[in-house]
Formats: sequence, structure tokens, C-alpha cells
Amino acid sequence: MNDQSQNKPSSLVFIGWFLIMTSAFLILSSTFGVVFKYFGGLDAASLKAAQLYPEPLNSLMVVFWFVYDIFLLVSSIQFLRLRAWARSSLEVLTWIYIMNALVFMILALLPIENNFINFLDSSLTQFGDTVLFILKVLIYSTFAICLTVAAIIVFKLRSATIRNAFVVKSRSDSFQQVI
Repeated sequence: MNDQSQNKPSSLVFIGWFLIMTSAFLILSSTFGVVFKYFGGLDAASLKAAQLYPEPLNSLMVVFWFVYDIFLLVSSIQFLRLRAWARSSLEVLTWIYIMNALVFMILALLPIENNFINFLDSSLTQFGDTVLFILKVLIYSTFAICLTVAAIIVFKLRSATIRNAFVVKSRSDSFQQVI
């Protein structure tokens, strides 16, 4: 272990590894989602009902989130290597996630034809209202937890401890260039 890795704040290491694992899971999830959507056995009506967005936009969103997930992985790895651009990009990516989660929660509450909650209502009615209510509470609770974690990540990325780790790294890089 080199001297530089020993000087990294534990919050920096935790956030970096947490985001690496999260992005790897999201890449797998996106890949399986695309494979299931285009090569799975669902009929067109079921796919249309499960979409949040109309079809041209839905396909663009699938591509956007896949690229987002890959950039999140690359930025997380570079964050652990103390690249200044990675800290900034992780903050922007986290804000994008927060905005998306808020929009998703608002859209899910609206009584529009194609939304995920309406899809749950129509496809799971055989389980009864209690199960649907519990499922909705779990979905919104999960989003609330994810939003809280994302807010904590933004707060930590802006903290003096993490910012100073990048300042120390840039100063040591400048010193090595002089020598």
C-alpha cells in the first residue's frame, strides 16, 4: 500500500467503493432490462403498460441510463484515484439521479395512463388492495432512502475533508512535476 492511499479519508474510500458497486449493479440491471425488453417473452401490450414514457422517449431513456451507469463507474474509479474532475462529475451525476427520482415519484403519483403505479394496480389486482398498498409503500420508502443516501453523498462530496484530499493530491502532483 502506498503512502497516498493511506492518506485518503475513509469517507472518500467508502463513497468511491459504494458508487463502484452501485454502478456495477446498475450496469448489470440495465443490461438485463434491455435483454428482457427486446428478447424476453412479454407481449407488446405488457411492455407498453410498464413504460413510464412513450416509446421513442423510453428507448432514449434506456440508452441514457446505460451511458450514465458506465460514466458513474468510470468516475467512481477515478474518484478513488483522486482525479479532481471525478469529484465534480460524481456530484453532477448524483444531482441528476436526485432530479430523476423526484420526477419519477411525482409521475408515479399522477393519474396518467402510462405510469408504473397504474401498471401495478392493473397487473396485481388479484393480490388485493392490501398487497398493492404495501408494495406502493415499499416503493416510495425505497425512493426516500435512495434520495437520502444521494443527499448524503452530495454533502460528503462537498465536505472540506474530501475537497482537501484532492487539494493535497494536486499539490503533490505539482511538486513532483517541479522535481
